[in-house]
Amino acid sequence: MSDGPLLNDVTRAFAEAHRNEDVRDLALKTKRTADLDLPAALDQIAGWQIARNKLPQWAACADIVYPVSNRALFRDTEDNTGHAPHTA
Repeated sequence: MSDGPLLNDVTRAFAEAHRNEDVRDLALKTKRTADLDLPAALDQIAGWQIARNKLPQWAACADIVYPVSNRALFRDTEDNTGHAPHTA
Protein backbone atom coordinates (compact mmCIF):
# COMPACT_ATOMS: atom_id res chain seq x y z
CA MET A 1 0.00 0.00 0.00
CA SER A 2 1.21 3.50 -0.81
CA ASP A 3 2.03 6.08 1.84
CA GLY A 4 0.89 8.90 -0.45
CA PRO A 5 -2.54 10.52 -0.70
CA LEU A 6 -5.48 8.53 -2.03
CA LEU A 7 -6.06 11.10 -4.78
CA ASN A 8 -3.40 13.21 -6.43
CA ASP A 9 -3.85 16.99 -6.66
CA VAL A 10 -4.85 16.92 -10.34
CA THR A 11 -7.53 14.28 -9.77
CA ARG A 12 -8.87 16.05 -6.67
CA ALA A 13 -9.00 19.43 -8.48
CA PHE A 14 -10.76 17.89 -11.51
CA ALA A 15 -13.40 16.26 -9.28
CA GLU A 16 -14.02 19.52 -7.45
CA ALA A 17 -14.21 21.60 -10.64
CA HIS A 18 -16.65 19.21 -12.35
CA ARG A 19 -18.74 17.95 -9.44
CA ASN A 20 -21.99 19.40 -10.79
CA GLU A 21 -21.59 17.81 -14.23
CA ASP A 22 -22.93 14.50 -15.52
CA VAL A 23 -20.34 11.78 -14.88
CA ARG A 24 -21.32 9.90 -18.04
CA ASP A 25 -20.67 12.96 -20.18
CA LEU A 26 -17.36 13.55 -18.42
CA ALA A 27 -16.34 9.93 -18.98
CA LEU A 28 -16.90 10.30 -22.71
CA LYS A 29 -15.60 13.83 -23.28
CA THR A 30 -12.63 14.21 -20.93
CA LYS A 31 -9.21 14.09 -22.51
CA ARG A 32 -7.02 11.52 -20.78
CA THR A 33 -3.79 12.75 -19.21
CA ALA A 34 -1.09 10.96 -17.26
CA ASP A 35 -1.75 12.98 -14.10
CA LEU A 36 -5.53 12.54 -14.04
CA ASP A 37 -6.97 9.33 -12.61
CA LEU A 38 -10.28 9.73 -14.43
CA PRO A 39 -12.07 6.68 -12.95
CA ALA A 40 -11.20 7.87 -9.42
CA ALA A 41 -12.33 11.42 -10.26
CA LEU A 42 -15.63 10.13 -11.64
CA ASP A 43 -16.17 8.06 -8.50
CA GLN A 44 -15.57 11.16 -6.39
CA ILE A 45 -17.98 13.24 -8.46
CA ALA A 46 -20.69 10.57 -8.32
CA GLY A 47 -20.14 10.10 -4.58
CA TRP A 48 -20.36 13.84 -3.92
CA GLN A 49 -23.55 14.11 -6.01
CA ILE A 50 -25.19 11.42 -3.89
CA ALA A 51 -23.87 12.88 -0.64
CA ARG A 52 -25.08 16.38 -1.45
CA ASN A 53 -28.68 15.13 -1.22
CA LYS A 54 -28.44 12.28 1.26
CA LEU A 55 -25.56 13.40 3.49
CA PRO A 56 -25.20 17.17 3.06
CA GLN A 57 -22.84 17.47 6.03
CA TRP A 58 -20.46 15.02 4.32
CA ALA A 59 -20.72 16.85 1.01
CA ALA A 60 -19.72 20.07 2.79
CA CYS A 61 -16.38 18.49 3.85
CA ALA A 62 -13.63 19.00 1.30
CA ASP A 63 -11.40 16.07 2.30
CA ILE A 64 -13.86 13.19 2.10
CA VAL A 65 -12.87 10.40 -0.27
CA TYR A 66 -15.99 8.61 -1.44
CA PRO A 67 -15.93 4.83 -1.98
CA VAL A 68 -15.63 3.22 -5.39
CA SER A 69 -18.96 2.81 -7.16
CA ASN A 70 -20.57 -0.63 -7.40
CA ARG A 71 -20.12 -0.52 -11.18
CA ALA A 72 -16.36 -0.21 -10.74
CA LEU A 73 -16.31 -3.31 -8.58
CA PHE A 74 -17.46 -5.38 -11.56
CA ARG A 75 -15.16 -3.77 -14.15
CA ASP A 76 -12.52 -6.49 -13.87
CA THR A 77 -14.98 -9.38 -13.92
CA GLU A 78 -17.01 -8.43 -16.98
CA ASP A 79 -16.58 -10.16 -20.29
CA ASN A 80 -16.49 -8.28 -23.60
CA THR A 81 -20.31 -7.93 -23.61
CA GLY A 82 -20.30 -5.86 -20.39
CA HIS A 83 -21.89 -8.67 -18.42
CA ALA A 84 -20.38 -10.63 -15.57
CA PRO A 85 -19.31 -14.09 -16.71
CA HIS A 86 -21.70 -16.94 -16.01
CA THR A 87 -20.58 -19.35 -13.32
CA ALA A 88 -22.13 -22.73 -12.81
